[in-house]
Amino acid sequence: MEVKAHGIIIRRAFPEEIDILFRIEENAWQGKAATKEMLLARMEVFPEGVYCAVKEGRIQGFAVNQIIKHARFDQGNLTWALLTDNGFMRKSHDYNGDALYGVSISVPPYVDDKEVALKLYEH
Repeated sequence: MEVKAHGIIIRRAFPEEIDILFRIEENAWQGKAATKEMLLARMEVFPEGVYCAVKEGRIQGFAVNQIIKHARFDQGNLTWALLTDNGFMRKSHDYNGDALYGVSISVPPYVDDKEVALKLYEH
């Protein structure tokens, strides 16, 4: 499903776009970027949870979400690594869960349209 607002299309991201997504990830998270392996694992585990923002025919950023069982993680001292299976989501995503967890939003600094991140977050 595509959603369009302010000239930005939000749509599912696809594995064949991994090189573009990885470049965006590296630019957005300089020094702390997910690896291609992590990004592909997220797309395999929950493809519906990885979507991108397209403006003027180019991917400007993307977001990743997963479903978790809140009770499983309803404890103190939680870290992003624990909540996301160290970024791979293989052990943390649960289709039968009851909470949506935002794993990441990646919009590189060279994207000057603040609506891109906002639309990813809203979606």
